[in-house]
Amino acid sequence: MRKISTILLILILSCAGYTEIIKRSANLITEITTIRNNMPGSGSEGFVLPSEEDLLNWQTLMFFFIQADTSRVDSLIQAHFSFYQLYIFTDTGFENRTYYLLREKHPLTKGWGTYIFNTTHRKELAIEMPHPWYDTNTYSEGTDIFRRTEAKFLLMAGTHRCANSAFSECDGTTSSCGGSNLPYPVSDMAHFTESVFQITHQEIIDSNPETYAINVHGHSNSNCEDIFLSNGRSDGSWPLLYSLKNSLLASGGLTVAVAGDGTSVCSLTGSTNVQGRYSNGSTNPCSQEASATNGYFMHIEQTRLVRDNYLQYKKLIDALNTHIPEIPVSRIEKPENIHEQFYMVAYPNPFNNDISILLDQPVRNHVSLKIYDLKGGLIRVLHEGYLARGVYRYHLETPFLASGIYFCILRSNESYQTIKLILVR
Repeated sequence: MRKISTILLILILSCAGYTEIIKRSANLITEITTIRNNMPGSGSEGFVLPSEEDLLNWQTLMFFFIQADTSRVDSLIQAHFSFYQLYIFTDTGFENRTYYLLREKHPLTKGWGTYIFNTTHRKELAIEMPHPWYDTNTYSEGTDIFRRTEAKFLLMAGTHRCANSAFSECDGTTSSCGGSNLPYPVSDMAHFTESVFQITHQEIIDSNPETYAINVHGHSNSNCEDIFLSNGRSDGSWPLLYSLKNSLLASGGLTVAVAGDGTSVCSLTGSTNVQGRYSNGSTNPCSQEASATNGYFMHIEQTRLVRDNYLQYKKLIDALNTHIPEIPVSRIEKPENIHEQFYMVAYPNPFNNDISILLDQPVRNHVSLKIYDLKGGLIRVLHEGYLARGVYRYHLETPFLASGIYFCILRSNESYQTIKLILVR
């Protein structure tokens, strides 16, 4: 897991100028196809490992991206990620829906991926394509699933999964990139945690742990059905998967199975998938499998019969629309006063040994930020004194604390806020 080396990271976002977001209109599938076709390919060494500072800054950027705070996102892009561009994107291929699209500029220099936020989503749903080149047509299918389910997020990796020769330290082996039973390469976004793809997934889940995250994959394994569903383990599949299976079978023309249903010998359960491990509560998704599933992560393996044919994968879209609930409000609107709002977020939460507190201070103010135990005993003073307007990150390591509930309490002239922290050993 990543360790934050500094106790306090200060980002004075107001120092960076704000530019108007570029507006772009096109068919979203055409846009995604163009991005995919320009990705670094197998053996290209086209994925550049992000630094610790890159990952911290991306984590902050994603926090504000999820809040639809585009001025702060733009400031962070200018300050740290000038090779990225934020667009207001209108999808002319589907009802002129408008999204925020964050993509790397051409030519690609990092291979870090493409990220889309639908502010008018109808489902707390993230569609993820970790292998958009290797798993044929998942980039197009995944995009169609995103827009036709009115999902909240789309995540697409930025290179071929076999782009790099360096090996990931995370669990699992593969024969997909040549050789036999070799470690996964660092360019395989489903099996590497030190990437902006994984950081984006984590920020999405931390912002709402009840977000359904779907990893869209392809297979050519004769032991597996046309569609094989799992929650990221070989056991413990939740009822939602069985409901999806029944709808897919009822639609006709497909073989379908669920991990652990006793009907399949398919082994592609995604048990080493780091997005699934994080969603399912692993505190170290690189090397620790989650002890159970929570039903919010779905690993979907499909044959070419499904991926290459809209009429076939539309059956999956229809099943998802039938069984994944819509949010209780019809649309989500961005608050008008978002720049005056106060933010305090703790992540990951629950946590195992270390936790970060992100604080957005809208005006200069006296701030007291302290950690207390369940009995009201003071554990740590994170800050006591004046803070200028800006974004601050505090890091707390807790090897001396026992499992249990703690509280982070903020007091200032303008605000009082409490966050419950859950420490799990």
